[in-house]
Amino acid sequence: MTVQPFRRRAIAGVVALCTMFTLPAVAGPAVANGPAPGELVARDRDGRLWVHPATGDPTRPWDPAVRRLAGSGWQAPNVLALADVSLDGKPDLFTRDPAGDGTVGYHATRSDAAWDPAVRVLGMAGWNNAASVLVEDVDQDGRPDLLARQSGGNLRVWPHDGKTTASPWLTPAYDVAEGLERTDVVAFGEITGDGLRDLVIREDDGSVWVLPHPGVVAASKKRTARWTWQKPARTAKASADPAAPYSAGVGWADDTRLDFQDVNGDGLADLLATDRSGQLRVALHTGAPAGENPWPAAIPVGDFSAYDVVAVSPVARKQSVVRISPRAVTTAAGATTAYRATLVSPSGSRDVTNEVTWSTSDPAVARIDAGGRATALASGNSAVTASLAGAAVGAAGLRVSGGTAIPPVRPGDAVGLDRDGRLWHYPYSGDPLRPWSRTTRRAVGVDWAGPDRLLLSDLTLDGALDLFVRAPSGDGSVWFHPHSAADPLRPWSPTSKVFGMSGWNNAAAVLLEDLNGDRRPDLLSRMPAGNLRVWFHDGKTTASPWLTPGNWTDVATGLQTTDIVRFGDITGDGLRDLLIREQDGAVWVLPNPGTSRWTWNPATADPNPTDPAKPYRLGATWSAATTLDLQDINADGRPDLLTTTPAGALTLTLHNNNPRAPYTTPTTLPGTWTDRLLTFTTPERNQR
Repeated sequence: MTVQPFRRRAIAGVVALCTMFTLPAVAGPAVANGPAPGELVARDRDGRLWVHPATGDPTRPWDPAVRRLAGSGWQAPNVLALADVSLDGKPDLFTRDPAGDGTVGYHATRSDAAWDPAVRVLGMAGWNNAASVLVEDVDQDGRPDLLARQSGGNLRVWPHDGKTTASPWLTPAYDVAEGLERTDVVAFGEITGDGLRDLVIREDDGSVWVLPHPGVVAASKKRTARWTWQKPARTAKASADPAAPYSAGVGWADDTRLDFQDVNGDGLADLLATDRSGQLRVALHTGAPAGENPWPAAIPVGDFSAYDVVAVSPVARKQSVVRISPRAVTTAAGATTAYRATLVSPSGSRDVTNEVTWSTSDPAVARIDAGGRATALASGNSAVTASLAGAAVGAAGLRVSGGTAIPPVRPGDAVGLDRDGRLWHYPYSGDPLRPWSRTTRRAVGVDWAGPDRLLLSDLTLDGALDLFVRAPSGDGSVWFHPHSAADPLRPWSPTSKVFGMSGWNNAAAVLLEDLNGDRRPDLLSRMPAGNLRVWFHDGKTTASPWLTPGNWTDVATGLQTTDIVRFGDITGDGLRDLLIREQDGAVWVLPNPGTSRWTWNPATADPNPTDPAKPYRLGATWSAATTLDLQDINADGRPDLLTTTPAGALTLTLHNNNPRAPYTTPTTLPGTWTDRLLTFTTPERNQR
């Protein structure tokens, strides 16, 4: 059986989740007539289907320990979804079976038991190459259509033709969206509150976007509605245009699965997120209008870590809804925020602030009293909820920053440049095993598309991190952008820069390193002839600090076949050693020679050293790495190894105090790190 743990599916008002889930629970009788509204259907690793009944509490919609058996023999499918394909008012089970070239079909709901794995209506074959598979009533005729996000980025739909005993999707297909080639989540849900199903995507850089429905109901039925996702939308600022795509943040970047389903009955899609460990969270829609992130905070639901695939049956919509204002707040620890609750019903609206039951999802972050006054206690995110009998629960977000709303860029942080020219700041977490997270990053600039080299260092000698770049246009110039404290949202400006040097396109390696111990970053280049040349920083801060005549020298020779050069005290003698990677993928350590120059000669290097002064080979483990860097992440005085792969895996390997084999236990950080350029810094000791 092939299970695709990182595919996410959202289906026709219901959700299909593909990840890994298992729980101890009490078995019960088989399900008749399919799951009830709000119930969760899951398959365990033994191929058994289980149903978790709805608790009635949208802040914890399912109890991981309460379930009943719905059948066995379901090992084959790698996609499950619930949708009324047979049009009898009961939820059928849609599946994709990866056998052969991949078939899709559905198992009709029966009165004696929910579904039979041996009784399936074949939909189509050839679906293993579909990047996303979902079922959604796109043309709004009340029948679930079949959709596939194809490799070219187009979202194609096969309309349901009304058949109920044979495939209903053998109809002419048409495209409803384009430009989605970089998405890893494609889903539908009612997000903007206009009664139309909106498109929700997650880009492979971890950012979540809402693409409002582009038309009206009549246009949908005529099949003229079409979503278009383009680069300008990714880099645009917030817009008042209700039809414009808008960001829902990057707080879901590390989750292996995202799904969108109305959990509380207000008619708006809530976000269900599951992390790598199987912990499920729900972010209730706040009622935010188009252009505003509707999911500012999530509520922990529980451990669903041992299921392979899961689907959710939609809940019944409630007539009354509690709405909270403000919908999202960022504040400092110790501050108090007054929330107001309003009951919205067909008969009108009224204040129910003192009638609802208030709660916070994380009492360690904030507590709230019976009158809706929340006190921020510690840094973090917490959902604020207000419950009233008979009404859909209201939700809001509370972010506690711990004193400053916008974290400054400081040593230990990382900076990334994505393919659309956006600059991202990754604050250091303080945890040496997980120093950065894609869920806590923030955008700090646009229009940075030009550089092919990105570094952070204090070039102006003022204690702040400046941004060094190489611009490959022309013959290649190097520049630095001084850090500015005037605008915390934009610490560097693409137009405020200091020229360094020109003619750097021939440099096979470019780096900044204090080689002479004067606490100034020197500029180094691995030259075509194999010599590693350094231009010493001369103390200038408003003009190039590397142009003083004669203020340069070669510090290494013989590096003609070297593609990566880094420095760090790997051997533990208090001196900076040279780490190189050769074009054959082998990584070598050249111990500090105690003189002014390293000499590299592979013919005389000893792969099994007995002489501690000789270069020695660490192996070819990192031959496929696109980035290889050395930073002391855990403050032990030894350089730790950071690598990225073409697939976006970021791995940290702490130095183990064995200089001959220092990097043996890698840790892969969560998320997909698809930044085109990434640069890291070493934390200050008091940060760890």
